[in-house]
Parts: sequence; C-alpha cells; structure tokens
Amino acid sequence: MLKTDHSERFLKDEASPEKSWWTWDHCAAHQTVSFTVAPAKKQVLTLVEYQELMAPVHEALIANIESEEYDPDPMSRVSTGL
Repeated sequence: MLKTDHSERFLKDEASPEKSWWTWDHCAAHQTVSFTVAPAKKQVLTLVEYQELMAPVHEALIANIESEEYDPDPMSRVSTGL
C-alpha cells in the first residue's frame, strides 16, 4: 500500500494521489490486521514533504515487524483439519 502510494505520486508522468487513506492496527494475539478509512493526505506534496509525513508510518511499521515473536514453526498454530 505504501509503495503504491509513493509510485502513484512520484513515479508517474501525471500524479495520481489517493482519494482516501487507511490507518491500520495489528493484533498479534488474534493475528489480524484491521484497516480503517481516513482522510486523504494533502494532494500536492513535494518528495521531501511526503517523506517527512510518511516517516512515522514507516518507523511504526518497522517497529511492529521487528517486535513480532520469531516462531520457528508457524504452522503450529494452523490446523490442516486432518
């Protein structure tokens, strides 16, 4: 989602910014991600403004990923029904 947003804004000949934005929340206990619609970001941003705006989002995502427990057997929680 973040990569697509960046590509649509800065890698196309004509920018195509989003009409809405999404916030998300990860619940490790339930192994779910919840998305909530939010207002779109400012439509015209320079690359520097965009990077400054998105830095906290990237940092939170990285922290969340790094804090996840390493599970050597991720299938241990998944039942095949057999």
